[in-house]
Amino acid sequence: MWDESCTQPPQKGKAAGQGCILAMAEDPGPSKITDIERRLEHDHSWISRYQAPLTLAGVIEPAGRGLLRFTLPYLSAFLTEHGQRY
Repeated sequence: MWDESCTQPPQKGKAAGQGCILAMAEDPGPSKITDIERRLEHDHSWISRYQAPLTLAGVIEPAGRGLLRFTLPYLSAFLTEHGQRY
């Protein structure tokens, strides 16, 4: 479930993965991993730890070197509009 912790730099577990996808939703297209790192105030190894399960779950995918994108149509738009509710 989404909660207010998703609007803060997440610390661990499920909220961390949610924080990653909310950070990605800020971009109109593929997200630069460096932008996600900056938004969440974490380094690449921390982001990678939560990127892998999201990739395995089919939520995100690599979109080129240093880029990630959503695999689910309209997910970014939904998260932009409703993400902080959940």
